[in-house]
Amino acid sequence: TWQGHKGAVWSCRLDSKAYLAATASGDFSAKVWDAITGKELMAFPHKHIVKTVDFSPDSKRLATGGHEGLLRIFDLANPQAQPLMMAQSPDKKITITKLSWLDDNTVLAAGADGNIRFWDVSSSDGALSLSQTLTVDAEVRDMELSRPTNGKTMLTVAHGTTVSFFDLTDGPGKLLHAHKMPIHFREEGGATLHPDGT
Repeated sequence: TWQGHKGAVWSCRLDSKAYLAATASGDFSAKVWDAITGKELMAFPHKHIVKTVDFSPDSKRLATGGHEGLLRIFDLANPQAQPLMMAQSPDKKITITKLSWLDDNTVLAAGADGNIRFWDVSSSDGALSLSQTLTVDAEVRDMELSRPTNGKTMLTVAHGTTVSFFDLTDGPGKLLHAHKMPIHFREEGGATLHPDGT
């Protein structure tokens, strides 16, 4: 049991080697923990509820997002430094519901507006640039990247009353299937792809 948050924990992720864990909380913070001992290693204050966190594949950076509508990228080797930050829209605040790193330089930010934004974080000047956007018909409530045994890179998205599957293997996401569900993902819920990709 890890203790340290004073609000609901909305998201918990392990890094690629399972040595570190990160949590996103309703107490306006994200934290990084030693996944073996449960010791809190880093705390990152925010100005509103943090809904989602994810480690880059190389475990060097942590992405956070939530009700502020800001994607933050923290450098875990220098946790006191200001994070890279990017609003999802210049016109209005869009809650970030889920984050997932595609690779060490690209983070996907799913929003309450039904858009999944692909942010390139590789620039040497620290600027984030939008490389592409996928759109679904309702707020994204869950999103999972997987690399099943069939060799594809798949994105599973739960939105509204639908689960959509995108193939990200060769460039821009290609919608493979969109399945209507007998439920609505309006509160919480999600979908995952079987490891063999079927």
